[in-house]
Amino acid sequence: MRVKDEEVNFDVFEAMSHPKDHKACFHLDALDKVCMIQEKMVRCSSLLEKTLMDACEDLNEKKEELINECLIDLDALK
Repeated sequence: MRVKDEEVNFDVFEAMSHPKDHKACFHLDALDKVCMIQEKMVRCSSLLEKTLMDACEDLNEKKEELINECLIDLDALK
């Protein structure tokens, strides 16, 4: 596989020979999500923004995008 000037080679047969225990990978995914949530909480500057970001965690992508657009508009009013 080549991206611009860099080349990466994947050995599919070696990858298939590893055990199918994915539990360690899932732990990393859960940790990444927790880190992202905490990062959002730290970056929130206002109570309104923090409340909206908390609400975003339970929304689908379309609603989350709409709220993010509203946050951008609110920042523009500062």
